[in-house]
Amino acid sequence: MLKPGSVSSFALVLHELATNSAKYGALSCPDGQLAMTLAEREDEVVVEWLEQGVSTTALGNSAGGFGSKLLTAIIEGHFRGSFERDLRPEGIRIVLHIPRVAFREQGGPE
Repeated sequence: MLKPGSVSSFALVLHELATNSAKYGALSCPDGQLAMTLAEREDEVVVEWLEQGVSTTALGNSAGGFGSKLLTAIIEGHFRGSFERDLRPEGIRIVLHIPRVAFREQGGPE
């Protein structure tokens, strides 16, 4: 579970990814597919966002837009984590690395 002070920040990241997907990515294409997975590791939680069935040409160079600035501010700034973006011929893959300190222990205090 996220710490209460991190919920809004994480929600903004997911909203930005979903909005971009709906406008330009997999959710804007009839054959588009979106998969999101979470994996717990010893010192971090890894979120993988994978869109397929969309041309990366349609996605353009997403390395410097608002979404990138938002991800940098929240993932790197607020969470002190990192993220990777990989434009592939079949779509886009974004991986968020969020340190465990952003989360509370299950059953623990908020």
